[in-house]
Amino acid sequence: ATTTNRRTWTVSCWIKRGRLATGTEQVIFSSNNGSTFTELNYLASLDVLRLNLAAGGSAYYFDTSAVFRDPSAWYHIVVAVDTTQATATDRMKVYINGVQQAGTNNSPAQNYDTDWNRAQNAFIGSRTASTWFNDCYLAEFYNIDGLQLTPSSFGSTNALTGVWQP
Repeated sequence: ATTTNRRTWTVSCWIKRGRLATGTEQVIFSSNNGSTFTELNYLASLDVLRLNLAAGGSAYYFDTSAVFRDPSAWYHIVVAVDTTQATATDRMKVYINGVQQAGTNNSPAQNYDTDWNRAQNAFIGSRTASTWFNDCYLAEFYNIDGLQLTPSSFGSTNALTGVWQP
């Protein structure tokens, strides 16, 4: 109901896909008002993650280079946004299982206001109230308002197994 920090925020969650995207985007989280939106999704047919910030014809995005095609695996995703950063590539960061992802980055302008944390509907596991990411498990979804955190705030690597864990 109240707009909070739209420039600096972090979302962390664990996700396990039940199936790969077959011609349809699988949206993990979204906030939109029609012409502007912020969302994280698996792109249809590519199986890469896309962080998408769009406003009135301008599209800012980060697409991971890595693909995610193992429906038996749990992935820990951290999206860390801080559009106040002077360096454009520091404004949007995506981490998978504790590792910052490389990819294609079209960063927004400095001090850009995203649609996340805006006084409007936010959707988890959906783009709208009628389009759901039906075939997945989603756990430990955190929205951190006002801070651009790293994965170490949410997990660590197990010293014995080398596996990223909550």
